[in-house]
Amino acid sequence: MEDREDIRQLVEKYLDNEATLIERARLDSWLEEDEQVNTWLSARIDSTSGIIDPDVRSRLDARIHEIYESAECDDIMHRNDSGNHHTAIWRIGMAAAVAVIATLSGMLIYNHVMQPAEQPLIVSTRAGERSQVTLPDGSTLHLNHQTEISYRYDHKKDQRVLDLHGEAAFDIETDPEHPFIVNCDGLNIECKGTSFNVKGYPDEGKVTVVLADGAITASTPRQSITMKPGTMVSYDKQMRHMSSTMVDANDYYEWTNGCDRFNDERFDDILRTISRRYGVSISLLTPSLRDVRLSGSLSPKTLDETLGIISAAAGASYIMESDSTICFYREP
Repeated sequence: MEDREDIRQLVEKYLDNEATLIERARLDSWLEEDEQVNTWLSARIDSTSGIIDPDVRSRLDARIHEIYESAECDDIMHRNDSGNHHTAIWRIGMAAAVAVIATLSGMLIYNHVMQPAEQPLIVSTRAGERSQVTLPDGSTLHLNHQTEISYRYDHKKDQRVLDLHGEAAFDIETDPEHPFIVNCDGLNIECKGTSFNVKGYPDEGKVTVVLADGAITASTPRQSITMKPGTMVSYDKQMRHMSSTMVDANDYYEWTNGCDRFNDERFDDILRTISRRYGVSISLLTPSLRDVRLSGSLSPKTLDETLGIISAAAGASYIMESDSTICFYREP
């Protein structure tokens, strides 16, 4: 069977009217010659039937029936030697089914046609890796180092839901009828279309949300804060308490351009950022260094250059025990 990812991408391009003539020919060839592709796509479409509005489903069935009849009449004139015209009819019917599902029911092609219902879209980055992701609803995300997202559509609540472990900058497609929910380590962020940044690594003691545009609501079982542009909400995971302050939102987006910005950050937290950026292990031999606070911006540099800058700023020294283990200390 052909690669399903290639087929999915071609179907999406076809529905967006972006497929070239050659790509359309490839898709037609797959559907006509490969029975497994037909079976697989048929199963994906059938899996959506339970979540399509009955009226939409009725119109969908009627439309497929119309196209089936017209395709049958046309195909008789081009029947091959075997007299088998089933696959040609199914090809046209399949395209109509996907198109009608997309336009009439407004469902996400990636989630509900190309994947089993409710199966999440999972994307992750490794140390030293950043990525940009476009979700099925058209929203775009920038993922920072060592970040994982899991996205799904909750049909019961009519919500777009994303679980975050790490840091991501969100530009959410506006959809007033389908709120976008971000869950991050006990903090929930709800919006209907806006731009914001969320940082919540599992090994850090807080989750921070910075709003650049629009309005969002950050909440826990105990608190709820409606944020305005330029607001930063910090959630203390141990105390389970939120606090808010006004900031320059642009400072918290510098990482999407390759720079890491620190605003009165603890040295211990800065070293975690360096560790994720370069894929190294860093430890502190002098405990008092943890609470040294620094501000500034680090542009892309070599590991040695970065270590030299932050050690000088913190009044510390460091030794490299191996290629991936670094120890910071302060002279007695």
